[in-house]
Amino acid sequence: MRRRLPPLDRWSASLAGVLATALAATFWAIGALGWACLLAVVFAVAALPGVLLARRMYGDEPGAPGAAWLVGPVWGFALTSLMLLGLWVSGLRHPLVLILAPAVATAVVHAAGPARAILVPAPIGVADAKWVFLVLLLVPAVVSRPYSQVGVPVHDGRAYRAYFTADFTWKMAVVAELAKGDMPPVNPFLAEESLHYYWLPHLFSAAEYRALAGHLRLESHLLVNATLFGLIFIAFLYGLARQSGASPPWAACGVAIAVLGGSFEGAERLWVVTTMDAPLDLLRTLNIEAVTRWFYAALPTDGLHRLLLYQPQHHAMAYATGLSAILAIWQAKQIERHALWLFAGCCLGMSLLLSAFSGLMLTCMTIPVAMVSLIRHGHHRALVRCALVAAVPCAAATAVALSLDYVQRGETLIQWGLNPMAVSHFWPVLVLNFGLTLPFLVAAPVAMALWDDAAGWILGLPVLIAFVFYFFFDVRDMQGVYVGWRVGHFVFILTAPLAAWALQRMWLSQQVPRAVTFGALLIGAMASLPTIVIDLYNTQDVTNRRPAAGFPWTLIITHNEQAALDWIRTTTPPWSVVQIDPVVRDPATWFYIPTFAQRRMAAGIPTSMIPIEPYRRASANVRRIFQADTADAAFEAALRSHVDYVMLGPPELEEHPALASKMDGSPHLFPLVFQAGEVRVYQVGTVLRREPARRRNAS
Repeated sequence: MRRRLPPLDRWSASLAGVLATALAATFWAIGALGWACLLAVVFAVAALPGVLLARRMYGDEPGAPGAAWLVGPVWGFALTSLMLLGLWVSGLRHPLVLILAPAVATAVVHAAGPARAILVPAPIGVADAKWVFLVLLLVPAVVSRPYSQVGVPVHDGRAYRAYFTADFTWKMAVVAELAKGDMPPVNPFLAEESLHYYWLPHLFSAAEYRALAGHLRLESHLLVNATLFGLIFIAFLYGLARQSGASPPWAACGVAIAVLGGSFEGAERLWVVTTMDAPLDLLRTLNIEAVTRWFYAALPTDGLHRLLLYQPQHHAMAYATGLSAILAIWQAKQIERHALWLFAGCCLGMSLLLSAFSGLMLTCMTIPVAMVSLIRHGHHRALVRCALVAAVPCAAATAVALSLDYVQRGETLIQWGLNPMAVSHFWPVLVLNFGLTLPFLVAAPVAMALWDDAAGWILGLPVLIAFVFYFFFDVRDMQGVYVGWRVGHFVFILTAPLAAWALQRMWLSQQVPRAVTFGALLIGAMASLPTIVIDLYNTQDVTNRRPAAGFPWTLIITHNEQAALDWIRTTTPPWSVVQIDPVVRDPATWFYIPTFAQRRMAAGIPTSMIPIEPYRRASANVRRIFQADTADAAFEAALRSHVDYVMLGPPELEEHPALASKMDGSPHLFPLVFQAGEVRVYQVGTVLRREPARRRNAS
């Protein structure tokens, strides 16, 4: 008979109420409290198949129900996304797909056969509830204020903090494009190409947005979903920490250290500013998590709090799904069982589909963990057999990624060799980047191994592999910093179980005085605090109008620009190609048309796409529209680039002052279809007002 969780105690119920209130306040600040309730229900339905899967895999083991609710939602989102992809590819775009996908996922779980306990979870019970609710409060604590300031109305338009212009506005552009239904999706920054990008984690939000049919602002919709994704990620992180054998309080402490204790960069800059007698206001002009990059020319990392802010459903879900393979090996009841390795391969394959490079790193981390685990249990003869079983879903995921044009054929995006940024000012940068987590990353796996704890190998090997990537791998056209961000996230996630285990051992040990343990932890926490405080303040500070490196700290979409973008979004056909000058818009407003007008560009220069050279070449070609000597030449250039509309805003008018008069003088070539102050939208004749044949499948 399956065990059920008993009722919550008073503390747990109180903290659950506090969490619900904090989330309601977050959604109200976003401006979507009513819609958030509906989105939360849809999200819960999507996550439920994973909970059912976890219950089947844990069987009647002690702690199975609690563990299933911690790790299951991540598995459910992955499984539902995969089913949704199949339905989407088959041509089904109806709103019911949001219910049908989890229903199919649930059917797949039940079709897998009778429940069999192949995993042994940590003994998670009601005593964990209050600690789970406590760590989940980290999500609204981190995101509530910054999210409330995304697109906030100000006297001269809408304000967007620069931190969000690379990540959040890119996510908006991808979701808006996916919602149109093309398969494969069109690249909104290169309209004649498919979108060579791992877009699967955004498909769920895109299906929702398509179903909402414009009833909720895209910004608000994505911020609500990001909050929900953050919750299931933190729940998974707590489950990972508990698996180390730590008690609930220490597991919660490990999660808090992982999320909030990742960097001493804020303390370093605070010390520099103080010793120079400079005003503290200078801290408002810093990307505080890029101090090692800006001032030491070294490889930067980002803390997990930024993962909650920017791309939780993108990278966080890929991390959690891929780490589930390692977690399954850790929890394995019988390490040689085929079902275990099939599940591990599915986790790695899904991680690859959610975030390609993250999936690659996780696969490289899982392989040595798998080998050591099999050998330690005396199953070295099963190495090849288990590897082949796990390789089947990984190969299938690779085939799916190739068929969906995730990566442009013939392009080599990963580079290997010593990254000079990784060794620049090595020791101080290592301390600044990893801060409070560094002692746990170095010492805890060794201590675990000496205690003959399998977790020493299971957690230590991924940390080692992560640092191999840190030093010797890079991603093309990302200024040498991309791998640092991914490695930082990985090792901070692994800090949660490592810190939980180490702190509990130190606290219970008679060899280390408790005052020393508490004092060292307090000093490290105080050194980490400035980074979090400065970053969360700057992320929401839309009053800072000062210029940064080629862009303003706060981007203002003026009322006139907003009116033009809204007109394009609501009036022009969804397949329309609308062009601005991509060169003059780089790097401040490269995303305007795909993000806010939700239309495609013949060419743009997106910072999130690699390799970047094709975009630069296409942008140089399309710029001939704006540099043409006559309206006829501009018209011919627009025809060659298949442009339907041209938008002129202040950047274009300043760079090309005669262009508007040329277009106004040739209304048969460029009829003016919208104007709001200085912002103008011209149609390119009338011959292009037709839907290109290659895009008619967006039913």
